[in-house]
Amino acid sequence: MKSLFITLVASIVLFGCAKKITTSEPAAVNTVKPPAEVPKEVAKKMESPEVTAGKGIYTTKCSRCHGAKKVDDYTVQQWIPIMDRMAPKARLDAGEKANVTAYVNFYAKNN
Repeated sequence: MKSLFITLVASIVLFGCAKKITTSEPAAVNTVKPPAEVPKEVAKKMESPEVTAGKGIYTTKCSRCHGAKKVDDYTVQQWIPIMDRMAPKARLDAGEKANVTAYVNFYAKNN
């Protein structure tokens, strides 16, 4: 009984202290945009998981310090310096930045 208890405690300690394995690679960025004539309701159904995740991050982390900008007020090219400047301030990791970039690129205005 005593050895079973010691084995159980040792197992809990070993598994509890084990290093957690996570991937730090950013998610793939989806730059596919819906055609301009597609209604927003349909476009939302076309969102990739990265775009959907990016939307959630954008609405929570990017609007924490200021109101969230309308994504379609800027072009993809205009979003590049904005993301480079604001991602560190919002403390986005590489995956979060990739997802938010996918979201803003998906809904950025054409031009």
